Amino acid sequence: MMRWFIRCRAPLVAAFALASCGSAPSPVATESQRLTAHIAILSADDMEGRGAGYPGERRAADYIAAEFANAGLAPLNGSYFQAFEFRPVGGVEPFQRFPSRNVLGFLRGSTRPDEIVVIGAHYDGQGMIGQVREGRLGEAGAGDDHIWNSASDNATSVAALIELARSLAHAPRRPERSIVFVAFSGEENRLNGAFAYVRRPPLPWRQHVAMINLEKLVGHEPTTFITATSGTTPRFAAIAAQAATASGVTARDFHAGLVTDTDHFAFNIAGLPALVIGTGAYEHVHRHDDVRETLQLDNLPQRVSYIREFLRALADDADPLPFTGNLTAYSGIAGGPATASELATCSLTGPAFVVTAMARVEAAQSDLRLGDVIVSANNAPLTFGEEGANFLEDATRARGAVRVQIQCGANRRDAHINLAASPE
Repeated sequence: MMRWFIRCRAPLVAAFALASCGSAPSPVATESQRLTAHIAILSADDMEGRGAGYPGERRAADYIAAEFANAGLAPLNGSYFQAFEFRPVGGVEPFQRFPSRNVLGFLRGSTRPDEIVVIGAHYDGQGMIGQVREGRLGEAGAGDDHIWNSASDNATSVAALIELARSLAHAPRRPERSIVFVAFSGEENRLNGAFAYVRRPPLPWRQHVAMINLEKLVGHEPTTFITATSGTTPRFAAIAAQAATASGVTARDFHAGLVTDTDHFAFNIAGLPALVIGTGAYEHVHRHDDVRETLQLDNLPQRVSYIREFLRALADDADPLPFTGNLTAYSGIAGGPATASELATCSLTGPAFVVTAMARVEAAQSDLRLGDVIVSANNAPLTFGEEGANFLEDATRARGAVRVQIQCGANRRDAHINLAASPE
């Protein structure tokens, strides 16, 4: 599978006139200054790395919701929050469940308000040492720095999301389709926030037409601006060309096929055209030194301009947006290796896969449940690579009709599922 490359008290200059953490940038600030302000606030030590399910993440969600309101977005179903629970991979305690929230804001379309485009970016980060450790790198070399501030990944994109909302909400002409702006949580724990949105959409799923996901818009090194998963509808190519002409910025089409480890994949697996726009930033990502001070921000305003033109063109597009993604290699059963404490709780000695999220339920998982501990497939043991497994087909190396064995202590049962057939 293709993988996506891998102190908030007055942290800004006086021009922003920030009274406290969570205060909005001054209305006289430029968009570039506001972007920098949001990044500084979201990646400050007070946000504790925004680990999903922890207090810093909740503070970040409150800040984003306030900024969505300030930008002119309306709540959905009476709230800017979509609450969900998730089971983190690699939890500190066995089989933990954490509460979390997506942050949502609505911009009603001018002529086709019942057609919905989603634009999103995950706001959760790597958190702190002592919290769930999914994906956190370099702890041994971090010294006394216990906070993974997660500036590039993904405060940069959330800052862009807020300012895109502001500019379109106050534009002389509203986009034709409605736009739902979403700051997802749980991305660093197997896309749980995105799966929660797809499984319980705040507006009817049949009204959704496409989705844009923003990931690491700049890094700490020179980066190439790219798109991926552009092949999920043929219209993306024309819209990208239109955005490049309007903005003077080009995003290189890096990969047309599916990319599985960031939030748009939950929308793809449910059959919606969705792509990711961002960079292949990798230096300092998932490490303690992913901090605002060393971000290369010069290109950020121009990249936001491109995304704005792409989003408006997509929202105004009059042509059909057929889904053409190839899902034959993907079941949409997400999870990861059971921890040592989870294995001990279940009296298991061998590797096991804990199911944390599911999509395409009717097609793929008629007998499977969230939280199931899978110990084998067709009586063959599971295998995990160095980075673990994102999806069940990674761990089982199986395709087609599969009988998986589920076991935790004395509770044992089989499930018959249909893992996607090999694309070959």
